[in-house]
Formats: sequence, C-alpha cells, structure tokens
Amino acid sequence: MQESVPESVPESVQDFIAVRTPEEIDRAACAAGADGGPEADGAAAAYRWVLDPGTPAPISGAVHELLTDGELAAEERAAIQAARDCARPGEERRRARGVADALGWVLGFAPLDE
Repeated sequence: MQESVPESVPESVQDFIAVRTPEEIDRAACAAGADGGPEADGAAAAYRWVLDPGTPAPISGAVHELLTDGELAAEERAAIQAARDCARPGEERRRARGVADALGWVLGFAPLDE
C-alpha cells in the first residue's frame, strides 16, 4: 500500500532552497535592493544568484544548473574569506560580508555577529 504525501511537503528540492522558500528569498532580495550600500548590494547579488543559479556566483563566479546546500555553503565560505581578506578594498570586503550574511540566512546559519 502506497502512503499518501501531505500537500505541505515540497514536491521537489527547488520548492525550498536550503531552508528558505523562493518567495522568502525574493522578498529578502527586494528589501536588500532598497537598502543600498555595499553590504546590501552583496546580499541582493547573493539572493539573485540563489534564485537564478545559471548566473555566475557573486564571489567565486561559479555557475550551476541547480544549487545544492553544499554549493551554497561553498560560496558562503568564499564570501567569508573575501570579507576577512585585508588585502581587498574595504568596499569589496563589505560587499562580500553582505553575500556571506545573505547565504548564511538562506542556509539557516546564525548571522556572523552572533
């Protein structure tokens, strides 16, 4: 006998991206785009990439047809490293910080300041 699947269970992996829905990510992208500044620009770029993985990732430039949690985490890690790289200009580090924070949120991680 086959069990029925409740309607609230996603039908595919892409119904959720890590722990967020595409709708939540889209709302976050709109909010980040309205804020301005390097961190907000980085966050908006990260959200756009998550929603359209066929575009280059905001830090590494990697392109994926479909994103996995591991690919999101790898880009988040690259963003953290870029944010901590004192050889980079301050604005570039702040943008990377925005990317890291946004991807951390998508993945369900605590913000970097906590």
